[in-house]
Amino acid sequence: MTKFEIPQDGYWHCKVCAEKGWPIERENMNLEQLNYEIVEPYKQNKHLIINGQKFKNKDSVHFIKIVHTPEKAECYGTYPYTAMDMVFEKGEDWTTRLLYSDESVSNNEGTKDKKSLTESSFSININNNNSQTQSQTQHQEQNFTLENIQQLQDAFADFREEYRKLPNVDDSLLKETQDSLDALSKDSSLEEKNKAFNKVRRILKKAEELFNGIGEKATKVFIAYKALKNIYDILSAYLQS
Repeated sequence: MTKFEIPQDGYWHCKVCAEKGWPIERENMNLEQLNYEIVEPYKQNKHLIINGQKFKNKDSVHFIKIVHTPEKAECYGTYPYTAMDMVFEKGEDWTTRLLYSDESVSNNEGTKDKKSLTESSFSININNNNSQTQSQTQHQEQNFTLENIQQLQDAFADFREEYRKLPNVDDSLLKETQDSLDALSKDSSLEEKNKAFNKVRRILKKAEELFNGIGEKATKVFIAYKALKNIYDILSAYLQS
C-alpha cells in the first residue's frame, strides 16, 4: 500500500452537502481539528457536526470535499464568498486520500506525534480541591482536549436545532456562539476559551428567560438546554479552577 505524507502546516477546509440543501463549509482547520471533526467520524460512520449542521452519518452526506492550502481562506479573495470558491478550486484535494484509504492520519509517516490525535481523554476532575502549582495549572490547560470541545459543540448543535424553533430567538447570537465554538482548539488561549464560554452563557440565560412563558411546549428544547448546561457547567468550572 502506498503511503503519503500529510502536510502538518497550512490550513484544511471541508465542504459537505446533504442530498437537499446548501453546502456547509468549515474553513481554516489545523490537522488535528480536521482529523477529530471530519476524518475519524466519517470513516467510523459516526455523526458529523459542521458549523452547527448535524449529519447523522456518512450515508446522509451527498457530497464531501477536503482541501489543503498554505494560507488561510481569507487570503484567496473576498471572504467568505469568492475566497471559499477559490479555496475549493485551487486547494490541493485530499478527499480520497483521507477518507477512502486505509491510511490513518494519526499513523502517517508525516505526522509529528505518533500517538492518535483523538486518544486524549476527557480528563477533568472538578472535585480536586488541592492547591495547584504553576506546573499543575499548565498541565490542566494542556489537558483541555478536542474531545471536551466536541462535547460542547455537539450539545450546542442539538440545543440550537430546537431553540431556533422558539419565538423571539436572537439568531445572530446563535451564529456568533457557533463561530466561537468552531474556532476553538485544545491549544486555544484561555482568553479565547472564555470568550466562547461567555457566549454560551448568554445563550443559556436568554433561553431561561424564554422558558418562563412557554411551559410544556418547550419539552424538547428544555432537554437539549439541560444537556448543554450540564457540559457547560463542568467545563466552565474546569476553566476557572
